[in-house]
Amino acid sequence: MNQIQQLMDKKTLIRDLDLSNQGIGIQDIQVLTEALKINTILTSLDLRGNQIGHQEAQALAKALKINTTLARLSLWGSQIGYQIAEALAEALKINTTLTVLYLSSDQIGTQFTK
Repeated sequence: MNQIQQLMDKKTLIRDLDLSNQGIGIQDIQVLTEALKINTILTSLDLRGNQIGHQEAQALAKALKINTTLARLSLWGSQIGYQIAEALAEALKINTTLTVLYLSSDQIGTQFTK
């Protein structure tokens, strides 16, 4: 996951990062979320098709509360459940820059969309 490490470099020019179907684990997510806290360039992050568990999603939600540049996040098909979606929704109450969040083909259920 060299691309994730590159996000930690304040000189990086990566605007779009596609990590879809990469088998992202908790260690990768921890580095990624730390990068999201300091990165001011990345605007689009694609994590679709990865198994995002509760611990990973909590770390991602915390980073989204701090990040001010990410505008598009795809978690399509990442097995996101209701509790994880709730944590993301709480983060989005604070984050005003994320305008597109893809959660299609996840396990949220209709109760979250009300």
